[in-house]
Amino acid sequence: MFRYLIALFCVATLSLATTVAAAEPGEGLIDGLIAQIRQLEQRLERIESQVDKNSAAIDRNTAPAPQPKVVAQPQKQPKQAQPAQKEKSMALDWTPQEPVDYSGRWLMTLPLGAEHHVAIKKAKDNQLKLVRPRLNLAGVYQVDGATLTIVRPADKRLTGFVWTAINRNTLILTGEPPQGRTGSSYVGATLTRLVESPESR
Repeated sequence: MFRYLIALFCVATLSLATTVAAAEPGEGLIDGLIAQIRQLEQRLERIESQVDKNSAAIDRNTAPAPQPKVVAQPQKQPKQAQPAQKEKSMALDWTPQEPVDYSGRWLMTLPLGAEHHVAIKKAKDNQLKLVRPRLNLAGVYQVDGATLTIVRPADKRLTGFVWTAINRNTLILTGEPPQGRTGSSYVGATLTRLVESPESR
């Protein structure tokens, strides 16, 4: 629309100049008209250039804003479910070549580091008695090679304790009752003989 008005303005100017030239012919007047036409052309070029710049600015302002890139975050893998409780047994394969006398004084070390001096005494029928007042693991154990299994616990609820020997002077607790009865897990506790057996290997 703006260019159309400029074009009309130029045509009107040329028409006026033609009329004047017809009324008063002369070379000076023609030269003046030519100069005016060139000036009008230059102004028109400047106006067109400005219009183009304004159009480009309008296009930039009205263009939709670029959408931010969304970087997909890798999904975290769920943590592996932890076992509800410690395994009740351990793979121990020491086998004594002859019956072992487990009687004597021992140092019991619990998994959290507490230590108790206990005594193991001989009982009848291949049994041993672990003596320690107010200790859950106290009671009478049946001996079967490298394994001591509780048969008469001091607390009748606490059946299930099993000690496994790894040599003549060291035993590890490998079995226990449900933790609901003991209050905490004792698996991994150790018994270490305080005075080593002369047959120790």
